[in-house]
Amino acid sequence: MARAPMRTALAAALGLALFSSVPAGSIDFAEALRVPAGLSPSSVAATDLDGDTHVDIVVVHRASDDAWVFLADGSGGFAFFQAFSVGNFPQGVIALDLDGDPHPDLATTAVPFNSGSVTSWLGNGDGTFSLGEVLTADDGTRSVEAADLNGDGRLDLVVTNSTRGNISAFLGDGDGTFGAEERTPVGSASSSPTDLALTDLNGDGDRDVVTSNAQSADQSIARVLGDGDGTFSTPLAFPTTCSRPESVVAGDFDRNGDPDVAIACFDSSEVAVMLGDGAGGFAPPVIYDLLPAMANPYWILSADLDRDGREDLVTSNNGGLSFLRSRGDGTFDPPEHVESLNGSFYGADSADLDGDGWVDLVFADFGRDEVAVYLNRSGSCGDETCPLTLQPAGGGVLSWTAAADAIGYDVIRGDLPLLRSSGGDFSQATEVCLASAIPDLTYTDPALPAAQQGFWYLVREVTAVGRGSYDAFAGNLAASRDAGVGASGNDCP
Repeated sequence: MARAPMRTALAAALGLALFSSVPAGSIDFAEALRVPAGLSPSSVAATDLDGDTHVDIVVVHRASDDAWVFLADGSGGFAFFQAFSVGNFPQGVIALDLDGDPHPDLATTAVPFNSGSVTSWLGNGDGTFSLGEVLTADDGTRSVEAADLNGDGRLDLVVTNSTRGNISAFLGDGDGTFGAEERTPVGSASSSPTDLALTDLNGDGDRDVVTSNAQSADQSIARVLGDGDGTFSTPLAFPTTCSRPESVVAGDFDRNGDPDVAIACFDSSEVAVMLGDGAGGFAPPVIYDLLPAMANPYWILSADLDRDGREDLVTSNNGGLSFLRSRGDGTFDPPEHVESLNGSFYGADSADLDGDGWVDLVFADFGRDEVAVYLNRSGSCGDETCPLTLQPAGGGVLSWTAAADAIGYDVIRGDLPLLRSSGGDFSQATEVCLASAIPDLTYTDPALPAAQQGFWYLVREVTAVGRGSYDAFAGNLAASRDAGVGASGNDCP
């Protein structure tokens, strides 16, 4: 089951806003919203399909050979809209713009008998699609990704062919159709490349490919460097040291400008993180164990779940989801987990599904024939409204809702690491009154926290008869904030 939102003296509302160069609060999700889907959903993509600004969902089903479209209501809810056939045993789906019009398109993979295919579907802007082109690939086509491989400004497609040990690339014509297939080996015929990531590994401006080779003898990932014309170099393998590398995602996890990769290892129930060297190579893996809480991660993605500017990791597992919070230096906190009774999560995607500015998660639940939606509640205050918000933008940009009878507001700032190390003692951690009795509902602090440091902020209302309380809206406080701030000598006058 989902973890309850944390509510302590360090994470409550009009409270307290946190601006940190290290993770500040918890990552929390609401209980899963379960949307009935077709038979054996395997992959899911989230984007606005009908132009109403709400993020919709499309999911493909292995057993029923179709895709279902669910249109969003903008608050995290979804309604079935239509289904259409996408070929035998569909494996993957992505949403993208293939023809240059304002409407999102789709690419889906399928596995016809002794073959493989990828199909383009051109969006009509209302949640429906027209067939673009069916492209024949090699046998066992699984994952699909898109990028401009040859620098012509048009999106091209790359797919993995899991039973042939290669990838297929198709150069886009810009109208939803594509040129001839170009195959590149990424391992032996039995290496089973199941997933891929497209990124520029060596800084030459050309897109390269990293594949997770699930059945490779050395349990490796492989990389092929792009030549800038849609072709690729000879593969080079990098062992993961885990078992059955099933899925791979690229990102800059140590924030040095060089792409890194993270791999979900199905059989060993581990995540391997390999930092890139900027020249097409990788450092030895660092392993994170999901056991005993979760097993068999099938998919991995990266997303900034807590809005600290760092890419966190999410895996879809047999039994629920796991997330690893980034420390910003290429390492991650130990995995945390959200269980799903009888769930078997396959493909996943991330997007702001309810319009609150926080990244949410959606999973194809193969085991329950459902789509599982997890709304991110990391920025919420439990059962309370959060009147105070903070958006890092060159500094701390605070905003708050008006309080009844207020004629102004006080804003104070303090030392976040000291607040934590002192057990929430505001008498020690309060630093400065930034603004006293200002009439505005926003305040910008231009200061930035130093590396591995952070700030906290409190706001209280000022009325005609006196000042309010820093304890307002907080709940469950171990001790009064007012007393601590007053004892600090740094309260607003």
